[in-house]
Amino acid sequence: LRPAVCGKLKRSKMDENLIYQVLSAVEEIPCGRVATYGQIAELVGRDNNSRLVGKILSMAERKKR
Repeated sequence: LRPAVCGKLKRSKMDENLIYQVLSAVEEIPCGRVATYGQIAELVGRDNNSRLVGKILSMAERKKR
């Protein structure tokens, strides 16, 4: 996942740092394991922003493996 998605989202709730934090947290999830948007939001200190996490992930580009 790459943080190249910040241009299309509202700046008031999100900035490049938040995108980086979310994508970094997602990269730490081991293969074969899952985490909810709410759990990821808690990891980055945005307990009530699970929908924002979902928006970030929906707009992120996938890494080629």
